[in-house]
Amino acid sequence: MKAHYSLPQDLTNLTLISFLDMSRWMAAAIVFISHLRNPLFLGYGDVLAQDKNILVQGWYFVTGWFPEGVIVFFVLSGLLVGGSGVAKVQSKAFTLKNYSIDRFSRLYVALVPALILCIILDKIGINFFAEIGYWDHTHPMIAQKIASEPFEEKLSFITAMSNLMMLQYFFVETLGSNGPLWTISSEFWFYFIFGVFTLFSSKNNTVRNIALVISAITLYLLGIKFLILLGYWLLGLFAGIISKRISLSPLFSSIIFLLTLVLSRFFLSDESSLLLVIVKNYLVALSFAVLIVSMRGRNITFFEKTHAFNKFFADFSYSLYLIHFPLMLFFLALISSFGSFPGIATGYSPTSIEGLGLYGLVIFLVYISSYAFSLLTERKTYQVKVKIRNVWEKF
Repeated sequence: MKAHYSLPQDLTNLTLISFLDMSRWMAAAIVFISHLRNPLFLGYGDVLAQDKNILVQGWYFVTGWFPEGVIVFFVLSGLLVGGSGVAKVQSKAFTLKNYSIDRFSRLYVALVPALILCIILDKIGINFFAEIGYWDHTHPMIAQKIASEPFEEKLSFITAMSNLMMLQYFFVETLGSNGPLWTISSEFWFYFIFGVFTLFSSKNNTVRNIALVISAITLYLLGIKFLILLGYWLLGLFAGIISKRISLSPLFSSIIFLLTLVLSRFFLSDESSLLLVIVKNYLVALSFAVLIVSMRGRNITFFEKTHAFNKFFADFSYSLYLIHFPLMLFFLALISSFGSFPGIATGYSPTSIEGLGLYGLVIFLVYISSYAFSLLTERKTYQVKVKIRNVWEKF
């Protein structure tokens, strides 16, 4: 007889918690080191044939997984937010007030300082390091790999306020150099639409009708690209509400997931075909959701022993994601201003010792900065949440 599981029960299992933490920090790391490769190193097509050894090929291959890293984030969010939300609705423990406070504080406690930091770093870069060409897109690596309008043209007050209101990607550009912020607005609207959907469980017809109107208007305004992203999130939600563990072992599920990642790079990497990209992303999301479900009720020594390590890096993965792009550009521009690293201005070969040294240095600096940033912001989420609830209770 197969055991039955619930997400609240799952989230007391050390193996699963450690696995989810590891997935969070690794996905954030892949996104970051992939983004850092773009301004610092030549595109793969420009690398000399003699430099394309097995290590270089492997590095470009792995750092091409940043879109898949974002998909992993969406599935994890669907599991932890959507799946947990459904469990609370079913147990009559869900309140829209607490849900809204939880989601608002989780996003905004770190987002507001991140927006301010992005403006400061980009403004310093524009005014003191303009010659490097990062912010006006005259830098050859930026011009070749980033298709948006110049970063310096995306620092207006209106853009900043629109990003604060989570309108980026769907209605406006992301703020300055911080292109990764598009996923944060997606998360906000996932949370919003889920909160509205919970109203359909109300016995009040008026409440259900209001929920129907709000959800219809929201989905119409956000459009098809939001619905596509919402599908990835919902796969995570479904992984959380399935009451039975699938018969696949974690090892076999891991192999399926890794094969999907590899196939997505070899055979499904044609970015000119939107349908192919969507199929690829859904296969990645589905295989990762299956892997999560296969981990339920397991006791795996590796994950139990690495729990503290995974938790440490996962605890500031959101901060890393929020600020890594403007930070890495700023550090590269600052280092370049010393005048002894001319390769920063043109792009390094992946076999350049100097380029790889700078790569490692900037990774270290961004990680340290993100950790410090998290101590001042992300780690304060619970305290802010409590204060908001206390203020709410007074009204």
